[in-house]
Amino acid sequence: MSSHSTSILAIHHVNVAEIGLTLAGGAEESARSNQPADREVARLSRAIAAGDDAAFREFYDRFHDRVFRLALVLARGDETAAKELAQTVMLTAAEKLGPVSTEAHLWNWLARVARQQCGKRARRNAREGRVLVFGESPEAVAEPDPDRQLENALNTAMDALDADARRLVEMFYHEGQSHQEIGEKLGASPKAIANRMERARGKLRELISKGLRRES
Repeated sequence: MSSHSTSILAIHHVNVAEIGLTLAGGAEESARSNQPADREVARLSRAIAAGDDAAFREFYDRFHDRVFRLALVLARGDETAAKELAQTVMLTAAEKLGPVSTEAHLWNWLARVARQQCGKRARRNAREGRVLVFGESPEAVAEPDPDRQLENALNTAMDALDADARRLVEMFYHEGQSHQEIGEKLGASPKAIANRMERARGKLRELISKGLRRES
């Protein structure tokens, strides 16, 4: 992952879906079922299957961001469709998730539901004569790596920004400087910096979505 991707990849999530800054890595099947992550998943899935609302809220907080990233890739960069798909997946989990033993098992289940739902959406759109947003069918959707695809789209988007906007984004996200600090260095007010940041983020969101559609 490139040096600016680690922190700046959060731009798309913070301003589009208000999700966390840190990317969750893909779940790997563990040879030892007593790993802490697997134990937590087993506990949560049992509680959700028993109708525990608190357990579902914990599950939602832990997995929604990752499900959204997958949905964004399946939705070819369409943020509205991705939000709808991610919400559908989480609600399906609340209703139908049974006990699972590992995090990898859980993620495979969530990804399968996401692909099935995107297939249903594609077929519904086809019946209604609308332009398809999702893939043609669950079987036609390849197993994507949403973090990698988002990283690639971000890198391309950052390169496409003009030099001033790119530097502004790097100062705020990569270097952690405030609007006040950036303004002092650039000779502008904090409000002016905030406005420039909003324009830069808007351009990045547009470029990232275009990049995801191209990759699809």
